[in-house]
Amino acid sequence: MATLPNIGRKSYPPRIWALALVAMVAIVAIDTVTHLRTTWKITAEEPNEPPVTDASSPSGYVANQHELILPYIGMDGYHWVMQTQQMLQDGELRVRHVDYDNAPDGREVHWSSLFRWWLAALAEVDHFYTDTPLPQAVEEIIPFANTLLIVLLLVALTPVVAQRFGSGPAALFAFGAVGVFPFYESFIEGRTDHHGLAALNGLLTLLFLLGGGAGWVKIENVGNNSVLTAWLPDRAQARRWFIASGVVGGCGLWISMISEVPVLAGVGLGALLATGLLGRGVKAGDEARTDPTLWRVWGFAGAATSLLCYLLEYFPSHFGMRLEVNHPLYALAWAGGGELLCRLSQWWSGGKLTAKAKDWLAIGLSIVAVAAVPVMWKFFADQYFWVFNHFLWVFHVDYIMEFINMGTFLKSQTFWVQVIMMNPVILLAIPMVAWSWRSTLPKPAKALLLLGLMPGVLTFVFSAWQIRWAEINYALWLAALVGVAKAVSLGGNFFATRWFKIIAYVFLACVLLPNPIYLMYSWAQDGWMAPQSQVEGIELVTRDIAQRLRARIGDEPAVVISGPTSTTWLIYWGGFKGLGTFYWENLPGMKANAEIYGTPDPNRALELLQQYHAKYLVVLPWVDSPSEYARLYHNLRITDPVPDDAFVWHMQRFGVIPPFLRPVFYELPPMGQGKGSPLIIYEFAPNQTTPEALARLAEWHQEDGNLPAAANLLQTALKAEPDNLPALITAAQVDLANNAQPQFAQIVQRLRVLTVLNDQLELEDHVRLATIFDTVNDHDNVQREITASLQLANAKSLRALRQQSLYALLFLAAKSGLLEQRSGLEPYVFSLLELNWRIELLHGLADLDKGAGRPRQAMELLHRALNLEPNSLTTLNRLAWILATSPDNSVRDGIEALDLARHAYELDRGQHVNITDTLACALAENGEFADAVALETSAIKIADDAKATAVADTLRAHLALFKSNRPYHEPSPTVNVGP
Repeated sequence: MATLPNIGRKSYPPRIWALALVAMVAIVAIDTVTHLRTTWKITAEEPNEPPVTDASSPSGYVANQHELILPYIGMDGYHWVMQTQQMLQDGELRVRHVDYDNAPDGREVHWSSLFRWWLAALAEVDHFYTDTPLPQAVEEIIPFANTLLIVLLLVALTPVVAQRFGSGPAALFAFGAVGVFPFYESFIEGRTDHHGLAALNGLLTLLFLLGGGAGWVKIENVGNNSVLTAWLPDRAQARRWFIASGVVGGCGLWISMISEVPVLAGVGLGALLATGLLGRGVKAGDEARTDPTLWRVWGFAGAATSLLCYLLEYFPSHFGMRLEVNHPLYALAWAGGGELLCRLSQWWSGGKLTAKAKDWLAIGLSIVAVAAVPVMWKFFADQYFWVFNHFLWVFHVDYIMEFINMGTFLKSQTFWVQVIMMNPVILLAIPMVAWSWRSTLPKPAKALLLLGLMPGVLTFVFSAWQIRWAEINYALWLAALVGVAKAVSLGGNFFATRWFKIIAYVFLACVLLPNPIYLMYSWAQDGWMAPQSQVEGIELVTRDIAQRLRARIGDEPAVVISGPTSTTWLIYWGGFKGLGTFYWENLPGMKANAEIYGTPDPNRALELLQQYHAKYLVVLPWVDSPSEYARLYHNLRITDPVPDDAFVWHMQRFGVIPPFLRPVFYELPPMGQGKGSPLIIYEFAPNQTTPEALARLAEWHQEDGNLPAAANLLQTALKAEPDNLPALITAAQVDLANNAQPQFAQIVQRLRVLTVLNDQLELEDHVRLATIFDTVNDHDNVQREITASLQLANAKSLRALRQQSLYALLFLAAKSGLLEQRSGLEPYVFSLLELNWRIELLHGLADLDKGAGRPRQAMELLHRALNLEPNSLTTLNRLAWILATSPDNSVRDGIEALDLARHAYELDRGQHVNITDTLACALAENGEFADAVALETSAIKIADDAKATAVADTLRAHLALFKSNRPYHEPSPTVNVGP
């Protein structure tokens, strides 16, 4: 081997790596803050109050609810939160079973405890410094838990890379950790799952092997002082690097077997080339040689670590044959693979394959150990390797994005995504290997290229097949970049040409600069906040659904059946139990969920819903299409038509709901995004009759504003059962909405007769009846229905009421003078009301007090409403009106009235004449008549333009008073004190 001159050591400034490190840590920190601000903002977008805290709950909230919203469909992140909280509450170091899934029995958990320990440690630190309760601390830290991993990687490893590989490779390493977007994406704020840790282990597995000389060691006492011999390790140093690689690789198997195995396979391919093929022809006097025994050391170090990690995870009572995760079988395969690499490399480089019988035995046992893995995968998939189970496999490749091929993925992406997903391993590997092969490049440098690039090439093939391996592929590319950069520095004059440098700089600029530039550009464009995505809007709606359902049933346990993604969300935000989250450990639950969705027999669906103790069936068509489970149950692929008789698909498409399901009306909140039918929530009601079911569905359509559909259903229900009270109540509401007064009057008369004879109505029906009777001023029947409602009212029945019914119960009870019959009812019902209904109720009660001559009580109620929503135009205007115009001198407060009226006017910007009129009255009350006249005049003009004659006449009456320097005060109300 030719001796190289001592060149290239100072190709890069000695501290450029430190500058790159500081710059990249700064970019990561700023990027994390911008994303965190968005996460906190989205999480805080509650239309109602957040869940109530409960120190006894694993999550820290009542009924095990949660608050956090993670971006990017943070599916795994939500499970990591729940499992870490369960681990902390139970005081255990491992979680082997969860009961929130596969109801009612729960399911096994085989996720690595290492990541939970990381999350628990961060939560303990947060708890120590902020006094945040430990469960909530887990939610606080999880958005940036992965980001801290990449910061630790940069800070801890960049100096090591600089010391071992040089300043230039270390600078590229630091820059690449952020510049290679598909790698950095695993660590962006909110992407909190084990994939980032798996990518780190894959990177370190390869990087440490490169640091160990890629299987080459210096030959001592050769007597030269070249760049090559200065860099190459001796055998003892190389062993340490290879052992370190085996240790992190063994941990990688623990974290994610499916991610680490392709890394090990790629390393094996590169090892054969680097130490076998290149090891041929080493002569006496050469400065370096291969040491194939390093692969044996590597194999045993990895096997020992894998076995130790298996014991840490499962000892002493959870041993089992689950090959989807780290298992002793993989440790044996790795040990056997290391032995085979050692012997094949020795043989290929010119040595003997065997010398004694024990050598054949060792080779045979090694082959058996390696071959046992694919054999078990292939022939025992249904028992030990569910990833190859037909149901799961079809689910993966047809419906999960990470399992589509790279070409299909890129076609659906923007040009920018296509650019950053450009795979530099392939762009670099082919020309570098071809170029160097014909050169006089030293064999150890060629070994760095081959071993550095081959794992990336192999995982590129995997990621081209399914993009789930893209993260590990780009992690290996980052390690390869370090190896290639070092090989370049060892290449002497071969890589010193101007054209090579130009090509290299252009290549690195195209690969490493776009993401940092894009990040800095987006910060400026988006006001130092990450933009909210459509996914996050859908999550907001789903959280609202989960919390409303939880409020409806209280803290009692409940099972909710839904699609695979929405099941996780409902479990997390609502504290429910689910059936079919998409994880291989939950194969029985997914199959059961698919049968419920896909069975053509409604009676079978009824049996299954009873078997799994279902409370609600929730269909979120913009998240999980019912077609997925329908096809899976019938063993169909995504290209096949959906069977029209599949249970949930049939309901959603044709609107035919079986009698054992009752639709629950849900109005999309004024936030987020959602697409598809609003009919998404069904309550399980197995004892419901067909006419009642039709009546309840008609009620749902009436609430949704689809009056023709409601009328058709009511006609069918009343034909089967003419005296069905729920149907008649809904029919009255439909007629009232249609302004069909004669029909409405006839139904009201029938209701007067029938309700006297029927005392089996639900609380909801009694409240609706009271509302109908109040419409026709039938005070006796209002009192009777409200009295019945108060008798039926308890925590469970009140939680099941719709918001408008809760409002009507309190309002009509107060109006009828019956509220005092149930002390404590008002604050409890008030707590069940959402914010907008609370404000509406306070307004209604204030109107009652004002009309009854109690302006002070009305003022106090409006102050309560203003505390709930300080910028409510209606509240500001009503309160300012009372304070400015009340006939009670002790109530009027011109100064406060003027402050409130001005605030309302500024918010309204003069659009509504009633708000302008209130401000004019407040000005007059404070003696500012000129300004009052000017404002009132402008309000009159707006009313005249709108041809609101009655309003304009009222304003002119006020204006006349102001022109005569007199304020406007309302007349005292006439109160009927009885006969």
